[in-house]
Amino acid sequence: MSNGYEAFLEKMKGILIDHQIPNFENVLNSLHAISTVSHTLDKVFFILDYRIQQFLYISPNCEEVEGYTQEELYEIGPIGIMELMHPNDANTIMNKLYPEGNKTAQKLPKSIIKNFKVSFNYRLLQKDNSYLQLQQEFSTLLFDKDKNPLVIIGTLYNTDTPITPFVITCKVAYKTFLNNWITLYKKKYAEADINNQLSPKELEIISYASKGYSSKQIADFTNKSIETVKTQRKIILQKTNTKNISEVVTLAINNNWI
Repeated sequence: MSNGYEAFLEKMKGILIDHQIPNFENVLNSLHAISTVSHTLDKVFFILDYRIQQFLYISPNCEEVEGYTQEELYEIGPIGIMELMHPNDANTIMNKLYPEGNKTAQKLPKSIIKNFKVSFNYRLLQKDNSYLQLQQEFSTLLFDKDKNPLVIIGTLYNTDTPITPFVITCKVAYKTFLNNWITLYKKKYAEADINNQLSPKELEIISYASKGYSSKQIADFTNKSIETVKTQRKIILQKTNTKNISEVVTLAINNNWI
């Protein structure tokens, strides 16, 4: 377990800023109402209190969605969830995603933090030793004077299409007074073995692309036809599960491939 994540949880236990969760009873009543029809939903609703390292609420449909019963998840708690994650995902979330996302939150005014949503995906170990790909979204119900989240409320659901190769995508979005969502932060984290799937020639193309060179220019530099370069770029997109070369470059830089 990451010392940074554990230190954060220990710190949260000592926070004495404000122990009251705004409109908590209303929130809880709403979730109970939703729970009456939760068997028809594909999302798990939860409230997590970092100060006591426990779930305050988990909707009863969790076994159908994430493979563990309500009672099991209450017992497992947030630390146990981290230990059930794929080791690569847990390492990325604890040592990259959380610290970097927290830095983003530190720069935001509290008025925005009250209306922002964080989302990221990960793989959770199942009882048959397989991994289920899940998407988690949460908002902050209560935070401290340093803008650290104390209590969060969110949802968890199965991703419709498994990501292969697996890439964690973290996004922070802000809801405006017009109810529009504006993305404040988005970053992808790839597994180290994706780099091993890319050939030296493909990494060379990514390196050239990172410098702003076009396919024609890359073809000239590498003595290839422009059709060959375009084909290789398509293969790179497939291997990295990205939509365009800009995302590939960002992924490569974030993961020190180039």
